[in-house]
Amino acid sequence: MKYCYHCHTIWEGFNQPGRRETCLKCAEDLHVCLNCRFYDQHKSNQCQVNNLDPVKNKDKANFCDEFHFADKPLPEKNKNKTDQAREQWKNLFKKES
Repeated sequence: MKYCYHCHTIWEGFNQPGRRETCLKCAEDLHVCLNCRFYDQHKSNQCQVNNLDPVKNKDKANFCDEFHFADKPLPEKNKNKTDQAREQWKNLFKKES
């Protein structure tokens, strides 16, 4: 599911958002690193694509040609981070029959 990184509003567009396109609910930019499928906070420059110029503000619109809107599940709203971590830990070692 494609959604705004800031408010989690689902994006209804068909293609990639344009550089100046904003979220209908919170007006945050959509063509940003935090919405990109290549964003990875553990990588160099926080991007999986190595040969790109670094982007300073990950939450502001940029000119990156490699941008692809991330298609991922919505985060669960009712669980705190501790409960989410516990559930992930249990799922990691869950026996499959």
